[in-house]
Amino acid sequence: MTNLDLYAKAEHLLGIEEATEALYDLYRSELDGYAVKTLLDIGCGRGGFMQRMQSDGVVCKGIDLSAVMVEECRAVGLDAECVDVAQVGGKYDAVVAIFDVLNFLNEEELLLFLDAVAQRLNDDGVFIADINTLYGFRDVAEGTMSSEN
Repeated sequence: MTNLDLYAKAEHLLGIEEATEALYDLYRSELDGYAVKTLLDIGCGRGGFMQRMQSDGVVCKGIDLSAVMVEECRAVGLDAECVDVAQVGGKYDAVVAIFDVLNFLNEEELLLFLDAVAQRLNDDGVFIADINTLYGFRDVAEGTMSSEN
């Protein structure tokens, strides 16, 4: 079992559902100003954000390196694959990498990741990512959140 699969099995025990819902709302509102019809969710987890976006009529594809998470997405009818972003075909109006996806990449991996994301975006597409630094984690742990454009 990979670390990602272990996380997938334990995630529901962390008690972060309320914070997760607030973040879904924040990221969804960030996309309101764009004509998003297609979305690629990198590190899609159980597919909660894709479900939100699909309720707005957005066609979503999710990818995750955890087979456990991908199977959970598929079990609820979501389009999800266990592949790296560099292996995904197609172009999207929006690409998201939320909930700590970037935190685990070293500098070389990050550059390859960002290049792959750029190749998946339509010319006027939007990319949303979050990065948890120690500073950011302290804010979340203390119950605050900020959004900067």
